[in-house]
Amino acid sequence: MYTPPNRETPSLPKGRGLVLKWLVLAALFLFPISIQAEYNFPVDAIILKASQKYRLSPALIKAVIEAESGFDPDAESHAGAIGLMQLMPRTGAHYGAQDPKNPVENIFAGARYLRELLNRFEGKLNLAIAAYNAGETVVQKFQGIPPYQETQKYVAKVLNRYEELKNLEYFSD
Repeated sequence: MYTPPNRETPSLPKGRGLVLKWLVLAALFLFPISIQAEYNFPVDAIILKASQKYRLSPALIKAVIEAESGFDPDAESHAGAIGLMQLMPRTGAHYGAQDPKNPVENIFAGARYLRELLNRFEGKLNLAIAAYNAGETVVQKFQGIPPYQETQKYVAKVLNRYEELKNLEYFSD
């Protein structure tokens, strides 16, 4: 999980964090939050599972989904990106999404890709987010966030929303 330098991650007293996680998960499964009627799935539970598997903050995954698709699993960009995390078909397939419109496959593939980008950019969240938007080679070429207005706005939007969501985070470690 990414933690910015010089900031303490708020956490619950020992023992209560685990209880709260189980209570929230139980509530999500008993009362699922549907994105669309045809999918009827608890998106927060999927995000939580993907965040645990790929050692990411659920708040980061939510911030990316919000910026990319506005939580619309059927979203398609003019460039051909598909689903909640707006994966290009080839990228989605590479990271395990055989059906990029399937929310579970899309979130897990997008989270796996985010983890790889964070590893590649040595934990620098701003560069990983820029690469998610503009591509890894572009970020490497400019040795930082590219001077594209769209990418700069995207990085700021995701980071700001990530900070907001972290403050509301129910799944703290």
